[in-house]
Amino acid sequence: MGEEHRYEIVVRCLNQGFPGLFRLSDLAQIVGLHPDLVRRFLTLGLIEPARLWPEPLFTEEAILRISRILRLRRDMGVNLASAGIILDLLDQIEELKRELDRLRRL
Repeated sequence: MGEEHRYEIVVRCLNQGFPGLFRLSDLAQIVGLHPDLVRRFLTLGLIEPARLWPEPLFTEEAILRISRILRLRRDMGVNLASAGIILDLLDQIEELKRELDRLRRL
């Protein structure tokens, strides 16, 4: 295959006393989706809020995760359930790589 490209979106904003956290509507606007679709991602467990009260608030990690979901859907035709499984597996692989690197340094 070709080269692997990695892109990260880093956005900083202040949210009523919760620096670096985004309301669902702000998150939807940043990723270019309707808030109802972002709410569905939340309901399906594809993204997790950093705080639930007084409303769900999200970190930059949610932005990156949604971007990955959208790429999987667009580039590979993956449905939402499969995207969740793929992202969970990729997270586990990254965690195992970090653990292997840590063990190699011992």
